[in-house]
Amino acid sequence: MTPASTSRCPSCAATLRAGAPWCTLCYADLRTPDPVLPPLSYAVDPLTAPLEALEVPGPTTEPTWPCASCGAANPLTLMACAGCGAGFLSGLREAE
Repeated sequence: MTPASTSRCPSCAATLRAGAPWCTLCYADLRTPDPVLPPLSYAVDPLTAPLEALEVPGPTTEPTWPCASCGAANPLTLMACAGCGAGFLSGLREAE
């Protein structure tokens, strides 16, 4: 079964469903601009700009991994638990 009406994306030539507001392949905006409203303009592209340019604060705490043996939170830079000395994922090994 094929759609009743299809068209091509002007940006990447992907097949589009009739009335699609976005291209599902390249995400090009397919909506017709409103002649009354001025087009939006951004100082930076919010989809491709670096995080610093968007002025979004980063994480405030260092990410951690929980020890499978004692449950202590350890920085991702450690390969063994700072509390009990168990290795990363050592509690998940199958019993022999």
